[in-house]
Amino acid sequence: MNFISRLMEPLLHMKDILIHVLAPSLEKITLTTKQLWERICGWAIDDAPRPVPVPTLVDQLHQAWQEFLIAQNFYNSVSDCNLLNYAMYQMLAAQNKYTYFLRKIRAEGSSKN
Repeated sequence: MNFISRLMEPLLHMKDILIHVLAPSLEKITLTTKQLWERICGWAIDDAPRPVPVPTLVDQLHQAWQEFLIAQNFYNSVSDCNLLNYAMYQMLAAQNKYTYFLRKIRAEGSSKN
């Protein structure tokens, strides 16, 4: 049983209860399970999986820079020796990641020229 099926079980039960309780006063409830789920959640369920966007090198470079800034702020705020070692490691890792993407972008730029 997949995740969506498990989430929809209570909704199906609620639909059955609504049909039995409200059917005499209403003409007919003709919502499918998918429509009921869409109305409750406010978003459509696609049968096909959505493609995951692949980040570009520039996006990855920007993300690495943000990680470096976060690590730098953490490094500047710690005072415990153990945390200081961890902060230094995080900052160095983020710096190496940023340098990697920067070199990769430069290499692609020079190979296109």
